[in-house]
Amino acid sequence: MSYELVELCAGTASVSLWALGRCRPLTGFMGSKRRWAGQIVESLEVDRPERVVLVDAGPWGDVWSVLQASDARAEVAAILDGWDAEDETPHGLWRRMVDLEPPANAPERVAQYLWLQARSAGTIPIWWSGTRWESPSGSRTETAHQRGGCAASSRGTGAAHDRGAGVMGVRHRRRTADVGPAYESGGLTRGARGGRSVGKPDHPQARGIQYPSTIARRIRALDHIDWSRVEVVHGDVRSVEPIPGATVYHDPPYLGCPRYAELLPRADVLALAQRWADAGCRVAVSEAEPLPIEGWTARQLARREWLTASWRARWPEQLSLWNAAM
Repeated sequence: MSYELVELCAGTASVSLWALGRCRPLTGFMGSKRRWAGQIVESLEVDRPERVVLVDAGPWGDVWSVLQASDARAEVAAILDGWDAEDETPHGLWRRMVDLEPPANAPERVAQYLWLQARSAGTIPIWWSGTRWESPSGSRTETAHQRGGCAASSRGTGAAHDRGAGVMGVRHRRRTADVGPAYESGGLTRGARGGRSVGKPDHPQARGIQYPSTIARRIRALDHIDWSRVEVVHGDVRSVEPIPGATVYHDPPYLGCPRYAELLPRADVLALAQRWADAGCRVAVSEAEPLPIEGWTARQLARREWLTASWRARWPEQLSLWNAAM
């Protein structure tokens, strides 16, 4: 049994945070496995791992690289608490932050990104393109924002087969027509009620993060984790050499879903899965359908009671497993 966990396309690192110390993700993020982290950890038999490797090419890779250090965590939390103490509405803070490029100062950069991502319409990913903050289906998201709703129902699928993690400050990025400016969720205003959160269509009172101090508290909770056991790779998952015998969880872009800034072709997802399996690893890959690789098994994760039939049909959660418990 391996006690080394590698999380590819880590994003919010929901699985690793759960395995390390039952910590919550810092913000919402499209595709986050917060609700399924316990089941995934159980399937992989990797609770309380001795070592964790987080790999992400996008903004989250930058976030975790910075938050590894306790001093940086304290500084980011203090920045967020400071914003909360100011006489500024959540939308006003979001508007001010979205008009700024990412600062060179790492804690300030991470605080800015976390607030923008926390307030992103429908929790869709946002990234800095070099000239502005962007998101998938920006124009359609703007329409949803203007009518005061969640953008989840208006997102385009764009590059359905080629979608990857976003990169803060990425250069030479391949663009598609479904990219536009980042937009804040119209239903997430401080003290407001009735805003819908993506993934909770049956809960009209569900609300996202409204206070920077909420993120600050979650950052401080990370102090319970032994970060000397965590390695962060802010880079392409395809460039990481397999670690023989490790337990690997990969949460790649799903077919038919809105894209991120970077693209990860389906063929590469399959090749990565087989490559880590060939290295003697225990592997789990999340997708909307089982991976078509001979010899692998599949498990559908349990659904929450509040999920509607239409949501279940559209967003199934499948684990494709190699050498893992069922």
